[in-house]
Amino acid sequence: MNQKSFLDQLERGLQDLPRDAISEILSDYTEYFHDALSDGRSEQEIAAALGDPRRLARELKVQMHYRTWERERNVSSLMRTIGAIAGLGVLNFILAVPFMFYLCLLTCFMAVSVICSITGLIMVLMWGSHTATGWPSLQTANLGPDDGYVNITAFQPDSDDSSKTAKEAADARRKEMGSATSALHYHMPDIEVELRDGDQIKLTSRKGEVVALKSEHGHLQRADGGKLEDDDSYSMRRREIGKLNVVTADGDTVQIERDAKTGHIDWFSMDHAGVASAIVVPKRADDTVQLVMDDDDDFHVMTRASTPKKVLGFGLALLVGGVVCFILLLWLVRITWRGTVSFVRWQFGRIQDARTA
Repeated sequence: MNQKSFLDQLERGLQDLPRDAISEILSDYTEYFHDALSDGRSEQEIAAALGDPRRLARELKVQMHYRTWERERNVSSLMRTIGAIAGLGVLNFILAVPFMFYLCLLTCFMAVSVICSITGLIMVLMWGSHTATGWPSLQTANLGPDDGYVNITAFQPDSDDSSKTAKEAADARRKEMGSATSALHYHMPDIEVELRDGDQIKLTSRKGEVVALKSEHGHLQRADGGKLEDDDSYSMRRREIGKLNVVTADGDTVQIERDAKTGHIDWFSMDHAGVASAIVVPKRADDTVQLVMDDDDDFHVMTRASTPKKVLGFGLALLVGGVVCFILLLWLVRITWRGTVSFVRWQFGRIQDARTA
């Protein structure tokens, strides 16, 4: 192999490096050839002494990346050095590939732990703000314009309560259940409203049509005296409803109103003082929401768990879990960094020893 062939192969092997670095290396080896030729050696002898130009190029790339890493000491320069070492041989490549995969996983887990920590912190702060000021509302839930019906019926006493009025039977059931008689149920995709004697409901369609209903003596009636399509019941498609108001005989109200911009239906209940609170509506189809009256005739929502508590619990779990995982990963990163630095220096020392030998 003559000088030109050697330098051409060396240049092709160095093509991943910056052009200035390649020019400097080629200039050094051109000068080396010139000095050796002056000493009476042939081009073939010089090329044979230098070895395979392709392997020489790989070793030179390792040296350049290693020196860059020694100056900058960052992850990207270390990865380039490891990649250059992997190009020296099959064994190095077999070792480097799983290591690079491990580093990618470690980076992903670090990112996930940071995201979980930040998300958990935000949720805890939201809960704190909600508890202190009521903002943001963590209990707001919307039903959307899905298919389904709003079904209104009057409370019907059980057979053994036939001697009681509907209101008396409802009050008796409330005592038996521990201050919990339901006035409104939600179960995907339908909403069921069960009126006691004296309760009233007003349905306003998205077109502005109003239907007012009331319950008297255990029967549902239209306030305008019109007939119901079905005895003691009335139904309207959810997607057609613009607003729904339930007013109990005790004066409490429940309001379900559609947002004109989003098309979603939000639920709110108001006590005697006019204080409004949002109603929790679980997203799972197997959940049922019951709007109930307590001993003070205030509306409450009975669900598996209160939404603010869920936000706090889930937020704390994310925050603590994310922070703990991040600390463990930092410890693992520190050990990995030290091991990687030792491996790179060992490999670089081997290359240096091989070149001097």
